[in-house]
Amino acid sequence: MPRGRPREREVWKERVAQLAQEGMGTRAITGKLEEEARAEGRADAPSESTVRTLVKEHRLKPGREQILESPFQWPKSMLGRAVPWEAARAGLDLLASRHDRGLGRPTNRLVNWYHRVLLAAPDMPRDRAERLAGWLTTASFMWEEPILESFVIDPGYEWALAYRPWPGGEEERYLKALAREDDPLPGTAYPSLGWEVPITRDTLAGLARAGVIREVSKGPIKQHVDSASEGRSEHRRG
Repeated sequence: MPRGRPREREVWKERVAQLAQEGMGTRAITGKLEEEARAEGRADAPSESTVRTLVKEHRLKPGREQILESPFQWPKSMLGRAVPWEAARAGLDLLASRHDRGLGRPTNRLVNWYHRVLLAAPDMPRDRAERLAGWLTTASFMWEEPILESFVIDPGYEWALAYRPWPGGEEERYLKALAREDDPLPGTAYPSLGWEVPITRDTLAGLARAGVIREVSKGPIKQHVDSASEGRSEHRRG
């Protein structure tokens, strides 16, 4: 199965489940999805008949799975066992952050993944943690589908969490681990350019050889390339 971003159909399927849990009917959900698609410049919103089918499929799921798509509410989400009590603080922080940006409540599923990401990386910038949690939220929704049970997460996520390549973390160490010839880190690289712009190791190496990174990069990436180049020069002279 593919690595990386979840399939767009599954993203819509997840969104239908969320809106259904908020009490919206088929026609209202269809209109909402069309509105969201237009706002994103897309033309792939599901039809009303497709939405009706997806709502029926969602209603056939066990209650525990349905409640994960409900909006997070304190203390209701914890009392209903959709979210553990130890994740309440993460959920409230995410709720406040989204409210400040004019966004709706996070789902219980998103809060759970946001909490798990912060357990793995407490110092991760919160915007990156929310983006990663959002991706994992959709991925976990896909894992529940039998046909997608073998969906695999890019191992680059695990190694990024391990090395912490963000401000205040260990960006330089991470970049060195990506670039080393002996046992480099597997998967897609996510250095300080941000999670939404993945860079493969081959691309990173190619940009370094071409000298492009020296011109367009700032901070730890440029520093690493410069120091690596100096190290190779010293080695050749020795």
